[in-house]
Amino acid sequence: MEFCKLGSAFTMAGRRLSAIVAGLIAVSTFNAHADEASLEKVFAARFPGAEVLSDTVIEYDERAFFSGFLKSTYEAGDVIEVEGRVRTALHHMPTGRSTLESFRAYQRAISQMGYSEIFSCKNRDGCKGNMTYMMVTSRKVRGVTPFNDVRYALFKREAGGATEYLALMATGADNGNPERMRRFVMIDALTTEAEETEIEFLTASDMARSIASDGTVSLYGIEFANASAEILPSSMPTLKEMAAYLKSAPEQKILIVGHTDNVGDMAYNRELSEKRAQAVRAHLASEHDIPETQMASYGVGFLAPKASNTSEEGRARNRRVEIVAR
Repeated sequence: MEFCKLGSAFTMAGRRLSAIVAGLIAVSTFNAHADEASLEKVFAARFPGAEVLSDTVIEYDERAFFSGFLKSTYEAGDVIEVEGRVRTALHHMPTGRSTLESFRAYQRAISQMGYSEIFSCKNRDGCKGNMTYMMVTSRKVRGVTPFNDVRYALFKREAGGATEYLALMATGADNGNPERMRRFVMIDALTTEAEETEIEFLTASDMARSIASDGTVSLYGIEFANASAEILPSSMPTLKEMAAYLKSAPEQKILIVGHTDNVGDMAYNRELSEKRAQAVRAHLASEHDIPETQMASYGVGFLAPKASNTSEEGRARNRRVEIVAR
């Protein structure tokens, strides 16, 4: 009789996990095109009731993915060192769900999206060190205390000439109070397809010709810090040429329009693109003495793409600043 009850309990638990996995995959494919990259579907996936604490993108960076057991508590063992486009998300799991349940749900969903698992381990003994510490410190993730209750897996996928690496970690942190256990899932991925973008440098004369013929010109030489309106030093040559063009045509009033890709929601991208356009206008006024009355700034987010946002090449073309003649 007890064996029957136990078997029934295992069956119900299996069905529950299968339902969660199906839910993750259903959420991840909602509103997605059939040819959309699987990586985008992974980051769209949500454990039922989970809260997304962060979801950040760095267009080009490096990662060391842990592909084997650690050498010691705080020392990496085998790693795969790669460069490319990085995306990292942190999810806070709902109360009453275990680290194992959270990990298995994401693990199975990721596998069903075409990724191959190449390494996995659990807890300090199984990983031969503190995997939570290694992950959160190397990825600079805040809010997660290194804790023994951890499960980790590394996945790989080849697609369209690109290689995708995806690290999955589920962990629990109680900050010294077991009754206030908090559980997290971290997804950290890199696509090697992304490369440093070759910027086409436009002179003041190039801008003038484009404005005269098309009424607009797209500038890819103005770059910003990730998820910020901070103008990077690499932008100075293009801004100098932009100022030279405006000084050569003082009667020409322009719109400075910020554009983004579609990573993140509409409200976020509209606000970000607006702040970036404002930053360009403020720089031209303060550093190059361009009259503010000659310029207006607007942000349109991803409302006016130049290319499809389903590839990194397309997203790179969509991230830009435009000059539009008024």
